[in-house]
Amino acid sequence: MPSMTAPVESDQEDAATIAALLDGFPALGDRTALVTVGLDQAWSYAELSDICRRFATGLIADGLAPGEPVALLGPNRTEWVAVALSVIMAGGTIVPLDTVMASDDLAYALEDCGCHRVFASTDRLAQLTPIIGDGLAVGLLDTEQDTGAARSWRAWLADRAGPLARPKPSDRALLFYTSGTTGRPKGVPLSHHNIAFCVRAVLRLDVVTPQDRVLLPLPLYHVYPFVVGLLTPLALGVAVVFPEGLTGPQIVAALKEGKVTLLVGVPRLYEALMDAVRGRLRSRGRVPAALFGGALGLTSWLYRRAGWRAGRFLFRPFRRRIAPELRLMVSGGAKLDAGLAWNLEGLGWALYSGYGLTETSPIVAFNAPGRADISTVGVPLDSVEIRIDEPDQDGNGEIQVKGPNVFSGYHHRPEETAAAFTADGWFRTADLGHRDERGFLHIAGRRAERIVLAGGKNVYPEAVEAAYDGEPVIREIAVLDRGGRLAALVMPDANAARRAGALDVAEAVRAAVRAGAERLPGHMRPGDVAVTRQPLPRTPLGKLRRHQLEEHFQKALEGRRPAAQAELSEADLALLRAGPVAPVWDYLRRRYPDKPVSPDADLEGDLGIDSLEWVNLSLELEERADLVLRQEDLGRIQTVRDLLEHVLRSHGETDASQPAAAKWQAWAAPRGVGWRAVGRLAYALNRLTLKLLVRHRQQGAEHLPATGPVVLTPNHVSYLDAFAVAAGLPVRQARRTYWAGSTTFLFPNALMRAFSRAANIFPVEPGQTAGFSLGLARRVLDRGDAVVWFPEGVISRDGRLGRFMPGLSRVVTGTDAVFVPVHIKGTREAWPRGARFPGRGRASVLFGQPLSQQELIARGHGETDAERLVDGLHREVESLSRRHDA
Repeated sequence: MPSMTAPVESDQEDAATIAALLDGFPALGDRTALVTVGLDQAWSYAELSDICRRFATGLIADGLAPGEPVALLGPNRTEWVAVALSVIMAGGTIVPLDTVMASDDLAYALEDCGCHRVFASTDRLAQLTPIIGDGLAVGLLDTEQDTGAARSWRAWLADRAGPLARPKPSDRALLFYTSGTTGRPKGVPLSHHNIAFCVRAVLRLDVVTPQDRVLLPLPLYHVYPFVVGLLTPLALGVAVVFPEGLTGPQIVAALKEGKVTLLVGVPRLYEALMDAVRGRLRSRGRVPAALFGGALGLTSWLYRRAGWRAGRFLFRPFRRRIAPELRLMVSGGAKLDAGLAWNLEGLGWALYSGYGLTETSPIVAFNAPGRADISTVGVPLDSVEIRIDEPDQDGNGEIQVKGPNVFSGYHHRPEETAAAFTADGWFRTADLGHRDERGFLHIAGRRAERIVLAGGKNVYPEAVEAAYDGEPVIREIAVLDRGGRLAALVMPDANAARRAGALDVAEAVRAAVRAGAERLPGHMRPGDVAVTRQPLPRTPLGKLRRHQLEEHFQKALEGRRPAAQAELSEADLALLRAGPVAPVWDYLRRRYPDKPVSPDADLEGDLGIDSLEWVNLSLELEERADLVLRQEDLGRIQTVRDLLEHVLRSHGETDASQPAAAKWQAWAAPRGVGWRAVGRLAYALNRLTLKLLVRHRQQGAEHLPATGPVVLTPNHVSYLDAFAVAAGLPVRQARRTYWAGSTTFLFPNALMRAFSRAANIFPVEPGQTAGFSLGLARRVLDRGDAVVWFPEGVISRDGRLGRFMPGLSRVVTGTDAVFVPVHIKGTREAWPRGARFPGRGRASVLFGQPLSQQELIARGHGETDAERLVDGLHREVESLSRRHDA
């Protein structure tokens, strides 16, 4: 491993650089380095190292000078990381730019840093086009095609790696531009030594282990995710997982499909996950929700008082539904609410948080394992000093920092640099806080955000807002100064207000504000209260944009409401009554009772559904409507009508009266004599090919029931799996066995449709819900035939058995179908994921004993019979894998 991962014991090790990270990459070989869930994109450490070294060689050949800035403008993806690391290896400076930066700020930043090269995603080209003519070379991160004046990033790839630069610790490595509330963005340069120190400090805390898989849903143009979420895991040889995008549904999908064990997030994300857990309980009724609340209160108390993690066992089913393998959360970027932290710990997850700024690379203090108090931001890192300047009567003063993590000064801003440091060299953070007798740091707020009331009293908004943590009616609250008096802007939790019996949500909010005020001194109690249905303005990392609060407060006071809803048309009524649509429509009306839910309501503008609210909503839609939303779906769904029509399309219906996907129904029907003859020929050819190619063999085929409905459930590790299972079936069993196949690959033309008909393959529409294909499978079982169903849904990325899709149990409900667990071995080596063609090898299929639904339910765990059945089946296939050729 790179020397950077070792504890700091000497000045020599202190001299480590970011470039040293790559020294150990080739030795990690095929270990996964970067994964993008949803894009089928994964790079090993050997691949990442090769690409970085060749790209760095290409940059040097293209004339990149030592220390020269290279900008990056685009969303998280493997190519973004490769370019960033390559620039460092070539001796340059990375300039990660905010993708939502205004065009004039972007032009300013590129000119201010003296950048001649920028690597961007194609969707940023329009913003860059006016600048390209000023001697700016543009490389595209997400395409291999040149577009006008822009070239694919691969144009810089050399055929082979050449000699590379070895930056010095004092050399500049990164230049971040902070988005200030006024004026132009400020450039914050960080040296190799600054970054290397923070990475080593985190590694010493033993937060990340070599067995982890780290999900990074935060944009890499912020220093916190770049250092903590990317560089630190890479230094340890850990896989970093990116979601396909930064929306709620994509993050949830990545938590499940990416087998994530560690999540690097911000408080806003954790609030959304906690809301998702509560939402699932509320949907089951008041009694389960009340029991959950009581149990969570108990487990949180036990952990807080005695360190007992009873929630690990009690709430395991809830965690598995949201993030099956997640064990640890890391929070930064904004202050983490203590009540939220204790609840997450009570659910059985471990949570660590810290404090820092871009100027401190970014970590100052951290709640470390074995020494944590999540009501604080932790203790300073080793070698980092903190002092509190000019404390007030409560002990709160400006937090000042000195240490190897502190930057040297702002880029081209000598006056602001001088103002940022004291005469004796301490960095002024502009944050206010104090340290307790144990050394833990408490944050009171920003110096600029401190409110001085008419009577001269100082008030810190975050301290007031914290008093409302336990008010269920208050979803979000922000305190602001209005003419020397405190005011509160509140986004309510309307569902909580309704459950409490409130007829007027706004009045319930005001009552909650008054109740919370009783816990505060008189001068800290908000007077004016405005209720808004819009989420409060926040940065991408979840910090309140306090300079925008006055505008939002005024709009809320004006009580702007949409015009009265028009009467629903007959077409609208038909849409809302459609079978799959009706429960979604009813759910939306219940979930947003105080908002204008109508077919033409805008999901974001009218209902306030931001990307993190989609975390909650998508989980509920998946469960209630069997609806899985993809990135391209989210781009098209802007209104309630768009969502409801998408539900119809996903269930194979084009209007309220048409039966689901009638054109495909015949494919689940029995074949005629001619098709059966062709099928026998295909069966024989498949068995012969598998024998020659992978020396195929089977075990346990005698267990297969000769009659009656059967569901065979194999693991899924290769494109060869279906062929291997088919080759293992006795000829009579094969004749009555049906398969699900993608319409994209198996039904695109007449020849493939003929093959599918002969092979008993019925279609699955990509992007459709499982309900569509389950309906066709149900037809097969109802007449007493067999179905092969891959319950993982996708090919495993690492060969391990993945999560089973929950809809499987529905196809057998009300039938006497039995399940046969199946385990496949060797096909992954013969035809690995990503290879164009199979190779030679050895493969075998093991059929288990048939099990009834009741037997599986008895062996599984979960809240419902459906969950227990799927879990029991997962356990059986897992057990079969251990017995396979043991």
